Amino acid sequence: MALHRVLFVDDEPNILEAVRRSIRGPYEIVTALGGEEGLRRVDQGPPFTVVVSDLRMPVVDGMLLLKHVRERAPETIRILLTGNADTEAAIAAVNDGQLFRFLTKPCPGSVMRSALAAAMEQHRLITAERVLLQQTLRGSIRALAEMISLVHPQVSAHTSRVRRLVVEVGTRMQAEDLWQIEVATLLAHLGWVTLPTSTVAKLHLGAELAPGEDMIVRRVPEIAAQLLANIPRMEEVQSMLMYQNAGYDGQGSPVPSILGERIPLGARLLKAATDFDMLESRGLSATEAIGTMQAHASTYDPNVLRTLHEMQQGLTITGVVRQMAVSEVVPGMVFAQDVVDTHGTLLVARGQEANESLLRHLHDYQDAALQARRVLVMTPSAHPEARTAA
Repeated sequence: MALHRVLFVDDEPNILEAVRRSIRGPYEIVTALGGEEGLRRVDQGPPFTVVVSDLRMPVVDGMLLLKHVRERAPETIRILLTGNADTEAAIAAVNDGQLFRFLTKPCPGSVMRSALAAAMEQHRLITAERVLLQQTLRGSIRALAEMISLVHPQVSAHTSRVRRLVVEVGTRMQAEDLWQIEVATLLAHLGWVTLPTSTVAKLHLGAELAPGEDMIVRRVPEIAAQLLANIPRMEEVQSMLMYQNAGYDGQGSPVPSILGERIPLGARLLKAATDFDMLESRGLSATEAIGTMQAHASTYDPNVLRTLHEMQQGLTITGVVRQMAVSEVVPGMVFAQDVVDTHGTLLVARGQEANESLLRHLHDYQDAALQARRVLVMTPSAHPEARTAA
């Protein structure tokens, strides 16, 4: 069982020494002499489970230190040690949600141990909720996306391609809460299912939309955001969906004053990846698509556009393309070409990711010629530097 890391920060060496002697339990005790050393400890290594800090310290006081902890590691539980004269300030900090609790000095060892036990339980509840939300919600949405892949291959393929781009760019940019951005990407085009097939085809080809079609397309972000309206703790994902069509310059933003970095990063990633994929779908090469986007640079987050450009220059290769029979395709592979039946009906669109539901659907087609047909698929590369091969 991994030990919980607990950081104690005080500018009095004798207090830190007393902590080392008196605190026992499933803890890895780390101490820091003063707020400046505390900041260094927080910025080094994995996050702490709990940080306990004295309030009155020179240069960097406890409130400043714990504010930094909150920004860098929101799940870390924060406890403040105060003198009696500082009680009102500590109570205000607790009420503002900045602290788990405060303790007055001198603090008996039994009181500190009890506070740490409560902090551990609070941390367990917070992390358990996050994991449950992350795994359950993402799994549910992926299951929904699999269902959509059976009835609307073009939408599913577009979503799959955009998701891979968003995750790769977000990973390179070290985006926080990437799972929420991935969820937003999976949900972003659910509203497309409400569009007529002819409208979806026009969007992919870059054809002009009729006035009525243009109106329903503009409502797609709103429809996607409404899907989350009754799901708790999804406010950030909902915001990403609402701003997915907003330009970095504010054009298309549902709230004109929200532009630039005030637009959620997930929405900025989604905007760039969606536009890039649409340009490629219309026949442009990756280089031409990037060039077109750079010609309208004010529309995109410059960091996102630069990272996307670097990826397309071959700095990041995601897989190896090879040919195999439809019956040999396994979950996780990505179709690199359309698959149609003998009547010309689209079964799988280029860019769709193979999953159990889709492969079962193909298998249920009692067509030996379809099962034996050789198609291009992209398989995960064994090494991140492997180059794409035909």
